[in-house]
Amino acid sequence: MIKDVESTKNQNGLTAIGKAVNLTLVELLPMMRPDADKLVILFTDGTNNKYPAPYIYADKLKDAGVKILTIGIGSDINNKELGTLASPGLSVTFDSFSRLVNSQNQILSHICPIPDPPLEVPCKRTKLDLVVVLDSSASISNEDYDSAKRFIAKIFGKLELGPNKGRVAMISFSNDPRLDFSFEDYYDNKKLDLKLRNLERFGGLTGIGKALQEVQSKLMPKQRSKVPFNILLITDGVNNIYPRPYGVANALKQNKANIITLGIGSDINLNELKALSSNDKVLTVDSFDELEASLKTIFETVICGNAQ
Repeated sequence: MIKDVESTKNQNGLTAIGKAVNLTLVELLPMMRPDADKLVILFTDGTNNKYPAPYIYADKLKDAGVKILTIGIGSDINNKELGTLASPGLSVTFDSFSRLVNSQNQILSHICPIPDPPLEVPCKRTKLDLVVVLDSSASISNEDYDSAKRFIAKIFGKLELGPNKGRVAMISFSNDPRLDFSFEDYYDNKKLDLKLRNLERFGGLTGIGKALQEVQSKLMPKQRSKVPFNILLITDGVNNIYPRPYGVANALKQNKANIITLGIGSDINLNELKALSSNDKVLTVDSFDELEASLKTIFETVICGNAQ
């Protein structure tokens, strides 16, 4: 089999994803064993540019119990297309083919995922508001941004969402903030996962101050009485654009917002993150690949309020 793969030659031509997925549906699905897990991995460095469109065939595969993992490489891919074709949580991107080769463990984690350890303590809070403020600056690669989105999806997936239960919102930022969705937009985890997968990184500087101002102006007015209001700030850098973040962070905390900072890598400013956080709640990891190691701490002790 390895020799067959190695001897495969580039066919050149257009990018007919629809035809390839349809061929999988017609020729290979009937050969798949009914009692086995079924997975299709789609690699591409472009977007479908030939009739037919791939969506209907991908949906038929998924309806038949097949999981689709899409792997996009380079700058010419269509993230929205790949996210729609993929099964929930199974769309990843890489900046180059060399980064792809060096990320085998990341790909294997999607093919053979390790189940999350069970939470030892049930969540004490059924009502809470959570705002994720995610760094989308130029220092973050596409694959790191995807890792962050998967991490966020796992946090959201552990909450019981509803207008009178848990509510979530998200802001991405670089030079300027982008309100990705507000509290009232998503109460369905499947739709929320799709929204997260389709979010694109936009590069630029690290405007933490502007991002917190966006929380203050767009989301803080929707704060519910006697309901915890949590802000999870995720960054791999330091604020490097006006305004400085301290004043707005203090204003948020005075309005009973609980700010949790999660710093990634070696370029963070720990003193800055401590000053922004409530009660020195600062979490750090060495890389985006290690984000999930902090999931239990964030969920159980900070968001759920199970800390002693």
